[in-house]
Amino acid sequence: ALGRLEAAVRDFDDALLLDPTNWEAWFGSGTVRCYLSLFQESVSDLSIALRLHPKDKKVLFQRGLAKDGLGDLAGARADAQEALHQAPPDWPYREKAEDFLRELGAGDGAGEDSGGA
Repeated sequence: ALGRLEAAVRDFDDALLLDPTNWEAWFGSGTVRCYLSLFQESVSDLSIALRLHPKDKKVLFQRGLAKDGLGDLAGARADAQEALHQAPPDWPYREKAEDFLRELGAGDGAGEDSGGA
């Protein structure tokens, strides 16, 4: 699986060379880099996606996850709260975002990954 994720990063990098304004490619790249625990790169890619496609709730939530990986709990909380604020009641990621906020609130501030689950 790790090899496939690394290949996906290369594919996104290639796509972005062709079209650096493709916010979905920045989102994909940031998401995959988060899975690879490349949190700083993930936050950077996701921030670019947000500049190109402002206030996208999926991108905000994913950037919150990456910020959590960096230990930036305030930033993680702010992104998740903003995603929930923008999202309609039936947003498919609402429950995950609410659970994430609860975990951030209950955490000890270490910013550790809970291992998925």
